[in-house]
Amino acid sequence: MQTLRGFVSAFLRNGTYHSKPDTISDSYELRRLKLRRYISTDPKTESVNPDWPETDFYEYYWAHQMYGTKLSHVASWLWRVMRLGLCLILSSSERVHRRLRWIIPLIWLLLIAVPVAAYLAYYHYDLANLSAAELAGIAIVPVAAWVALRSRILSLLTGVTVGVFTDFAGDAARYFDVNPKNVTRRYDIIRGGVAMLRKLHNDCDEEAGIVMYRYGRIILLGHSLGSVIAYDILRNYWQDVNGKIEIDPAKFHAVENFCGGNDSPEFAGAAPYNDAKQFQANQRAAWRHLSRDKPAGVKLDNDKKLDARWLVTDLVTLGSPLTYAPLFLADGLADFESKQRLRELPICPPDRSRHLNKGHFTVKLSAELERIHDYEILPQGAHFAVTRWTNFYYDNDWIGGPLAKVFGTGIEDFQLAGPPLRPVTAHIGYWNDKLAGAGPGLSRLGDILRGTDAEAR
Repeated sequence: MQTLRGFVSAFLRNGTYHSKPDTISDSYELRRLKLRRYISTDPKTESVNPDWPETDFYEYYWAHQMYGTKLSHVASWLWRVMRLGLCLILSSSERVHRRLRWIIPLIWLLLIAVPVAAYLAYYHYDLANLSAAELAGIAIVPVAAWVALRSRILSLLTGVTVGVFTDFAGDAARYFDVNPKNVTRRYDIIRGGVAMLRKLHNDCDEEAGIVMYRYGRIILLGHSLGSVIAYDILRNYWQDVNGKIEIDPAKFHAVENFCGGNDSPEFAGAAPYNDAKQFQANQRAAWRHLSRDKPAGVKLDNDKKLDARWLVTDLVTLGSPLTYAPLFLADGLADFESKQRLRELPICPPDRSRHLNKGHFTVKLSAELERIHDYEILPQGAHFAVTRWTNFYYDNDWIGGPLAKVFGTGIEDFQLAGPPLRPVTAHIGYWNDKLAGAGPGLSRLGDILRGTDAEAR
């Protein structure tokens, strides 16, 4: 709850929100932070948060699912990353973060130089007087050091050093690594997040055949590895509900006409445009159409309770390692682009139909499922037709970065002015109003949470 309280306190003053029981999650450790509407229970008194809609803040806590991490998990993942990294830095694609072009060689240099330097210092070698055979023998030192590291040193490194290292990098290593030993941990985290999102969508009050939904809008916000988890939760929950939501294709022409540079000419709409802000405004309009029959706070007949809902208007990512997605989510750039074409990794704007409804986001339900009643839907991977994606990052944050070149030009990249030469501080300071440049970021994020940016557009 420390992270959630710190986040909420960046937007709401102390005393202007309550701590309430969290009835959505299955944890007794978590609370729900609810903003206060009035100073007292009398609705005629002055409102405390007049610019905010009724808002509850929840935390999806997943760290306890990542247990049993060993140094070998991290070492195995780093070895995979370093091998793939060499191939990526040879690519001239703009989809590969420029930072990798010096980080990967630097790490490789350290991996080679440190054991060689230690070896030479220990045996007092003079390189100028060594024969070719001796130089060849020294070149084997890094390999020998790696073998020694795995066989002996790993068994000796215990206590605080290993604990700090595995805590810092272990979660990312196990979540990104496709090793079968990590699948269960990743599955439990995603399953718990999807279950929580489903409960938020279905939370309602029922009485005498009448149902009233509690929430009408949901925003998912993730920082660092949490942004990757939020991305995975969204795409998996969307696959549960998209085939149950009937849509009017005419309502999606505006979002389909966005041509932000990633679309081929044959996929351009009848009136293409490149304005990403206009695209986000059209996304919000399309979302209103999608959620038109299932509002919050309105009494509905009970037979509408079973209708699927999609309330997620925004995905907000902060310091996201998705900027390195070709390295972390795939086996290189070609594999990453293949997964996006197959819609396994959704992009913004969504990938368009190439066959059944060429150039459009919408397709017939029968294109995905065998059903008696056929109607138009948004297919798998198309939730960013109605859900905006805003990404905040510091340029000197080594872990996070821009996402538009990686996941689509429909993403709004909001660069903050970070403190110079302090990448660690930058990565953990996205809602710290004392950091340089955080003021505009907090203002923009606050507009997204309140929905005032959509009203202005």
